[in-house]
Amino acid sequence: DGADARALSRFTLDKGSLCACSLEVEMPVGLMSDGVETAAVLEAGVELGAPRDDGLGVDETLDLTLVSPAMRIATQGSGLFESALEEIQRQLPANTYLRICFGCGLSDYSPAGLGLFGSLACFRDDKDAYRAVRTKRDLFEIWVRGEGVQETHVCSEFERRVPGTGYRG
Repeated sequence: DGADARALSRFTLDKGSLCACSLEVEMPVGLMSDGVETAAVLEAGVELGAPRDDGLGVDETLDLTLVSPAMRIATQGSGLFESALEEIQRQLPANTYLRICFGCGLSDYSPAGLGLFGSLACFRDDKDAYRAVRTKRDLFEIWVRGEGVQETHVCSEFERRVPGTGYRG
């Protein structure tokens, strides 16, 4: 609302969202290895397709590459940051992990679905309730108490996610 119509005409929008374009961004992230944090970069390439004839939005493709002084790990054509970050984590050495909200034991995605990026919720202000989550129903009961965060954010209360934590597991 209130945007210059001429300026907007340079872009293709579908229901008010940008589409039919490519975006390339770099995001600084922390990479922990043997208890030592190293600066790394997540390079993201996003392809947003043209509006679909069936009215169901646009096709989205994401390629992520983790770049650090010690390694370069790339993904191929995921539709979600969650899947791409899981793919990167699987390729990291056992003692290495991304120090970002995605890898925190106090974050989770809604079982109702999520978008490409930025659909993560942080439960740092309700740690005990989140740590007790085991089912979709458990998560829905505390969902409104979570704070929306981006996957690559990190705060001072980060704690490494361990398998079996929360709804995401």
